[in-house]
Amino acid sequence: MKTSQIAAGAAFICSVVFLTALSAANAESEPSLRMPKPQRVKPCSKPQIKLEKLPALGPLTEVIEPNILEAFKNRMRRMKQDGSYDRRFAENKNKIRRALEAPEPAVELSSAQALRVWDVTPSIPERLPEKMLRESRQIELPRIPRALLFIDGSDEQNLTAAKRLIRTLPDARVVLTSGSIAETSERLNRRIFFDQGSSLVRTFGIRQVPALLFNGETGPQCAEFPADEPELVLPYLRP
Repeated sequence: MKTSQIAAGAAFICSVVFLTALSAANAESEPSLRMPKPQRVKPCSKPQIKLEKLPALGPLTEVIEPNILEAFKNRMRRMKQDGSYDRRFAENKNKIRRALEAPEPAVELSSAQALRVWDVTPSIPERLPEKMLRESRQIELPRIPRALLFIDGSDEQNLTAAKRLIRTLPDARVVLTSGSIAETSERLNRRIFFDQGSSLVRTFGIRQVPALLFNGETGPQCAEFPADEPELVLPYLRP
């Protein structure tokens, strides 16, 4: 082999070694150019908790009461076996149906024997300052959209009075203070409402029926009138 070829081979080998060393040095100086070696994920280990049993602070008594859930299941099982469950279910269903058809009135109202008319006034707390009390008394109450006729649906005279008054006030709403909603609706041939809990009669101060809430000359008014003379309230109605 010629000397020139040997020298050329040696020079090539030296250049390769030099380039390899240079690339390694650059890789060490720029770590961002290197691909990170994937790390092996270690599973989370549960912390070792040592349970400590504390000593009793006093005498212990065994629980002798029966399990409430098991006692309830056993009772229901016995009720279904002897038929009392079905009987009680039917009684409650009938009770709810009767309460919907004829709710129980919270306040028993007597029949009106004479005409009584009064202005409906707002309920203002007396704790307000004197200035606010004077200003609130000067506020004019808004007109009610339609008259409310309060009657006892179980009283025949109240039903007759309602029929006579509805001819003059066809838009009036009939509100029962007692009686059957379905039967009164059929008798008067119109939709019937019920004063649940007697909240309306308490609010307007109604003590007897029939009574009418209407728009008077000075604002909303309420009147109690005899069932056989419903026309007594007509002169107070605002045209």
